[in-house]
Amino acid sequence: MPGDNADENQDITAIAHADQSFDVVLCHRVMAHVLDDRKGFLKLYRILRPGGFTSFSVPQAPHSPQTTEWVIPDLTHHSHLRHHSVDLEERMQAAGSVVELEP
Repeated sequence: MPGDNADENQDITAIAHADQSFDVVLCHRVMAHVLDDRKGFLKLYRILRPGGFTSFSVPQAPHSPQTTEWVIPDLTHHSHLRHHSVDLEERMQAAGSVVELEP
């Protein structure tokens, strides 16, 4: 099962670590699988120390103006619940993050 060799396995929408616990957070290819990605962004921001940063990536459809979401995982797209779009930056900023995009 994915994550069996990890030090911890947690629900990203209910992270058990204290506020401002980490200087760096890596979150790659996760949010497309999270039922409530907005809550996940809030939790990631909560555990980040001031001045810290998150390295973040998702499968993205930059040609679409709005994130596409499904009620059930899309088995034709690796069980994704969504394809983020140009509104990804807005979703992250709504959680408190300052976003710097890299091409």
